Amino acid sequence: KKDDHKEDGPNRPNRPNRPNKPNRPDKPDRPDRPGPAPEVGAQGTVPAPPPVSPSPGGRVEAFLACARQSLGGEYCTPAREPDCTDCSGLVRRCYQQATGQDIGGDSHEQIKLGTEIARSAVQPGDLLFWDTMNGTEVRGGNTASHVGIATGGNRMINALTWGMKTAESDLGSNYWTTQVKFLGARRLSF
Repeated sequence: KKDDHKEDGPNRPNRPNRPNKPNRPDKPDRPDRPGPAPEVGAQGTVPAPPPVSPSPGGRVEAFLACARQSLGGEYCTPAREPDCTDCSGLVRRCYQQATGQDIGGDSHEQIKLGTEIARSAVQPGDLLFWDTMNGTEVRGGNTASHVGIATGGNRMINALTWGMKTAESDLGSNYWTTQVKFLGARRLSF
């Protein structure tokens, strides 16, 4: 007996032809669903995943979670995400992942963002800026050669330099208290 149906093709059994779905005026463009991700461009732009949470507190937590997931990652500059990162590339990727917004990957520009806050008021998710080059790296009118993400308890996650992995640093250590200069803290909008 000849086979009555085919496994492939438009005439599969129990699968009626379905008409195209009509346009739904009650569901216009869906801003909650991202379109296709842009390709990485010549300037090193990284496509942003959709925001993790609609609430500001949830986005800060997503920012911190991204930073924690990066612990142990390879250092390189400029950042070549996701293979390796530098300090500002880490901040850029995690902020973009948490909020969908690209803040650029240069600590000398990131120090100009958000709201300046006192070191005593730093909270997890705030950015901490440092001069780690003894004033020799000047761009954008400042010496912010390094940035880290505050995690609480006088600690920050950062990608410091060649030969070191992304780590959570104790800001009470000799390096952070005597060998580099603290420039300030900034709180970004989430």
